Formats: sequence, C-alpha cells, structure tokens
Amino acid sequence: MIRYLVPFLNKHKIKMCVYALLGVILALLGIIEPYFQSNFLDEIVYGTEPEKFYLNVSIVIILNVFTLFISCFSQLYTAKVRTRISFEMISHTIEHVQKIPLLKVKKFDPAYLTSRISSDTNAVLSFFLNNFTNIIISPVTIIVSLGILIKINPVLALISIACIPAYLIIYIALKHPLARTRKIYIENQNEFTGKLTEGLSLIEEIKTEGIYSKYLVQIAAFFEKVFSSYIKALNVDVAFSSIHAVVGLIFQFSNLIYGGLLVSKGILSIGEYTLINIYFFYVLKQVNYFLNLGKEYQNANVSFIRLKELLGYHIEKNGDKKIENIHKLSASGIAFSYEYEGNNIIGNFTRDFIPGKLFCIIGDNGSGKTTLLNILIYLIQDVNSGEIKINDKDVANVDFYDARLNLISVVKQNPKFPKENVFNLLQQHSNTNVSLEKINSIIEIWNLHELYYNEQFNLMNVMGKSMLELSGGEQQKMALLFALIKTPNVLILDEPTSAMDKRSSDIVIDFLHQYKREHITVCISHDQRIIYACDELIELPS
Repeated sequence: MIRYLVPFLNKHKIKMCVYALLGVILALLGIIEPYFQSNFLDEIVYGTEPEKFYLNVSIVIILNVFTLFISCFSQLYTAKVRTRISFEMISHTIEHVQKIPLLKVKKFDPAYLTSRISSDTNAVLSFFLNNFTNIIISPVTIIVSLGILIKINPVLALISIACIPAYLIIYIALKHPLARTRKIYIENQNEFTGKLTEGLSLIEEIKTEGIYSKYLVQIAAFFEKVFSSYIKALNVDVAFSSIHAVVGLIFQFSNLIYGGLLVSKGILSIGEYTLINIYFFYVLKQVNYFLNLGKEYQNANVSFIRLKELLGYHIEKNGDKKIENIHKLSASGIAFSYEYEGNNIIGNFTRDFIPGKLFCIIGDNGSGKTTLLNILIYLIQDVNSGEIKINDKDVANVDFYDARLNLISVVKQNPKFPKENVFNLLQQHSNTNVSLEKINSIIEIWNLHELYYNEQFNLMNVMGKSMLELSGGEQQKMALLFALIKTPNVLILDEPTSAMDKRSSDIVIDFLHQYKREHITVCISHDQRIIYACDELIELPS
C-alpha cells in the first residue's frame, strides 16, 4: 500500500511535512496540557499563593487557545492536502482504466466503477493520512503517559498495562470477520449505486415501457442484498467495539476505586488523581487506537486490493513513434472473433485505404462493420490473425494516442457527449484553440455553409446549448464539425446521415466527394445515396 502511495505523496513533500508537524504539535499539547490543569486544580484546593494561581490560570488559557487555533488550522490544511492528493489518485486510476483494452473496459458498469474508484481511493488515502504520524506519536504518548503514571503510582500504571493483552486477543479473534464482511458490503454497495444510476440513465426507456414497478422491484432486490451485507458487517463491527469497551470499563472501575481510596487517605492530591484518570484514558485511547488501526487496516486493505485489481489490468499497446500524416491505412488477413462467439465475425479481411476514394462498408447488423473500423484505428488490438499497417509500417510502433488526437477523426452513429455546451466541445475536439473565425473558415473551405446556416438551423444559435438539447439530425451535423475541426488525415463516419433530411444528406455527400481527394475517407452506411456515391464498396458477410 505504501509503495502505491509514495509517487503521489512525493509530489507534496513540503505539505506532508507541515501536516506531520501539525500532528506532532497537537500531540505534544495534548500531553502537557493535563499537567498544567492538574497544577491549576491543586492550586485551587491547596494553594496559598495568588501569584501561582494566576500563573496557572494564564498557562491553561493560553494552552487551550493555542490548541484550538492549531486544531482548526490543521483541519483546514488537512482537508486541502487530502482533497488534492485524492484527486490525483483518482485521476491516475481513471487514466489507467481508460487505457485498458476496449473490449475489457466495456465490461465495467460506469456508475459502479466510478463509485468503486472514488470510495476505495479515499479509504486508502484516509487510512494513511490518519495514521502516518499517529503510528509514531501513539507509542510515545503511551510511554510518556505510563511514565507519569508510574511516577505518581506504580499500581495504577500496572492496571493500565494489564489492559493491553485483552485488547490484542479481541482483535486477533475478529480481524478476519471484519475484513471479509466489510469487503462483501462494499462490493454490494457499489453494485447498488450502479443500479440506481442505471435507473436514472434509462428514464426514457422506463417511461416508454411503463415498467416503473418492475424496476422498483429490481431496486428493492438489490437493496435487500446490500442491507443484509451491511447488517452482517455492522454486527461484527459492533461486537468488536462493544467487547473492548467492556474491558475498558472493567479497568476504569478498578482505577476509580483504588485511586479514590488513595485520595481519601491523603496519599494522592486531587490534581494527581485527576491526572491519573486523564493519562489512564490516554493509554486506553492509544491502545484502542492500535486495535482500531488493525480494523481500519483491514478496511483500507480491502479497498487497496480492489484498486490493485483495476490497476492490475494490462493497458493497451501503444508505440512511441509519432507520425506527421497518414496516407495509407492497410489491413492484411484480418480475422477476429469475440470471446463469447466461436466463429470469426471478420474473416481474412484485406484492404488498402488511401486518399482519392470514398470507401463504404456495408453489411447486415452484427456483421462486424463497427468492429472492423475499431480494428483499423487500433482500438481493438488483439485480432486472431493478420496485421494493420500505417504508411506500410507496423502499427505496433506507432503512437496511436497521438495519431487519434491529431490525425484521425471518427463520427459515430450514436455518440455520447460530455455535459458541455457546443462551443466547449468544439474546443475539446481541436488540437489548438478554436475561434469562431476558424470554425466558419472550416465550414467555408468544405462548402458546408448551407448545412450549418439555413432556415432550420443556425450554428451560432446552438453554441451555448448542450448536445442533449439538439435533435438527432442536429447532433449529426455537430459531430461532423467536431471531426473536421482538426482536418484529419483519416475521416471515418458511421451512418453520418441517418437522422438528416434529404438536403442535408446531399450536402454531406458532396462534402465527402471533396474531402476524399486528399484524405482517407471511410463510411458505414445503409443510405443508398452514399452507397451509390462511393468509389469502393466493401460488403461484409453476415
């Protein structure tokens, strides 16, 4: 766990040093403050010198005010450090997941995965931050407290020491049930969150089918599963807490009876008796801390194991050679099948894609059209046989992240868009800053003015809108513009006109004829007009 955290902590060395220093100061204040309070109490009961009384009052007030100030500052500072590091850890995990091979990452439920990454990251980080100074400070606190107790009364010190084995026995007996029930509960809780999110994402489908009650029954079933695992985990946790609380009470009563007897005989002063109680509970608190450390470690370790599972997935291959342009994209003998299917969905596919031709891929649903495009741009890498080349060079050596960023654009049939307005999305799809002048220049270069400025649609009127506010045809127009904003060498379009009216479709077809001259242009389409306009038809068998 520590090795996992080190790279993130190293970025904030100074902040972590300040964090540790604040913890040490608060611990020291916690140790010395009772001593002065004890002196103050004895001065009230036995004192005869007003000067000492006022001095002790001043010291106690100053210590309390200073402690309050440091405590408040520490809480704010800790929150900032924790939030910053947590964000970096979550970003790191998400980046890794994003680079897991496409077919593997698609198996994850996004809502479940989001909840899992966030909760596990915070659990691991919180465990470390809460304990990395306390793990050293707590033993020191125990030693100092016992030293003071021994100095005041050795018998009471032995009572404090005697509680430690009892606590250890409880932890050893319950550590495995604590970890097991906690892991099951966290997994079920994440699945339940995913199911709730699914219900919100499928509102239209639920309304259309009228399946409100059926969906609620499913939610209730998931809840019962979560609730059952929660109760089991709670029972073990409460048992752990309650048993060691009983042990603490037994030693507390012994201390009160014996200590009270010493006060009544004048062997201890009121201040010393108070000091004994305070440091006795300090010892119990620190012993309890170490036992809870075991429980917290089990919880954090569960989260760490779950993070390791995600980070253990091998990321997709990506070469280190950047290319300046793509003038040829070749597939040779490509065969591919999904894990759950025995037969190849694509078999022995060979083709060279070059500028000057409009390629159109057709075939029945499920014939592998979209899969083939994903193979061509190296989103799917593990094919059964064959190879993909760019500019007659092995694709494995090419930096495809850079190529997709700068040289390849894909217009999907049903794209998913972030919750940003149209103008911000245009910025995201560009590799440079985009101005309205540049956008309009691109539109004019490719003779698309009529597509984006007509009686039914005006680009300027949608710049501040979310893509979800646009119709299907309008979304397709914007998806095309997103693709063109970086003038890609390779333009791939999946059913680009399926939601457009006839005039808009005609404009897009004219554009494709113009764009193909110097760029690799590939379409998937059932639109007969595009099929008729294409130069090379690629039909995939059913």
